[in-house]
Amino acid sequence: MAANVQSMFSVRKTPWHRFGAVLGDAPNVKDAIHHAGLDWNVERVSLSEVEVPGLKFGPDHAAIVRTDTRAVLGVVGKRYTPVQNAEKFRFFDSIVKNGRATMETAGALGRGEKVWILAKSITAEVVPGDPVESYLLLAGSHDGTSAITVLPTGVRVVCQNTLGMALRGNAARFTVRHTASASRKLEDAGRMMAESEAAFGETIERWKHLASRKVNPETFAKALVPDAPEGTSNTRRVNARAAILDSYDRAPGARKARGSAWAAYNAATHWISHKRSSAKATNERVACATWMPGGSGTQLREKAFKIALEMADGSTEFVTASEAVSMVSDRAAMERKVGRNLLSEMLAS
Repeated sequence: MAANVQSMFSVRKTPWHRFGAVLGDAPNVKDAIHHAGLDWNVERVSLSEVEVPGLKFGPDHAAIVRTDTRAVLGVVGKRYTPVQNAEKFRFFDSIVKNGRATMETAGALGRGEKVWILAKSITAEVVPGDPVESYLLLAGSHDGTSAITVLPTGVRVVCQNTLGMALRGNAARFTVRHTASASRKLEDAGRMMAESEAAFGETIERWKHLASRKVNPETFAKALVPDAPEGTSNTRRVNARAAILDSYDRAPGARKARGSAWAAYNAATHWISHKRSSAKATNERVACATWMPGGSGTQLREKAFKIALEMADGSTEFVTASEAVSMVSDRAAMERKVGRNLLSEMLAS
């Protein structure tokens, strides 16, 4: 199935793809569960009752199985407590009922091992004619690979390009492990929504700051994708910078705040989400298509945001870690000081 999506709905349109139920109006939470194809439960089942080929597990492990299809979604430890889809959706009950958000999209990946729910909350403009919408995303798994994560995220309306509102760090991210207290912790929707709105307001101000500062796009692209270490091929990095500059000129919304750090940052996020070519980027496109958090481009988007802020604040000569290392005359002394592993990471940056 395209993008590994098993079932989903979206309101009015389907971003980046052409599948799933498209609704004319935002549903209430109960109807959202049905339209997303998430009206099923999971249960712990003894490994003696199911077949899990290829791996051996200890006696405390159990399988998580869908009660409708009997599909095995994952194998988990003794402390793992299943959290049903309806319990996850309940997080949104109060904020949808009081009009602070509307359901936007939700669905499941694979056999149902990963699910996501997205609610739209606020719209603001970075520059005139360039609206950005704020969403609250809840994503989790039934296979034991990840906790339930709630975080704010932002999307430019003009091109549906994920910008990554999780830029404030852990302060705007709420994580709940699959334990017996998970349902109780998910009831803290009001505090998380307030944090989401505060994060969005703060990030909009940062974006407006980027829009007010001039940045050379070529300098920005090279800071984000620096030359390869001496002696290795530089072709892919040169091509990546060319793709970023092409997004700078031609991506939807490219004419907005042209010449600014905001325009450069948007070119980078467009390249990361839509153009970057690699096995990891394929996973990122799945993440974009389904609004799932993470993906291979998360750290790269955060790096782009950091570079844009630094350049907007006057750092016109951006020096990468690998360039800094190359300025050191005594490589052995540097290795003793920072450690071999850290030095390798710096050279690879």
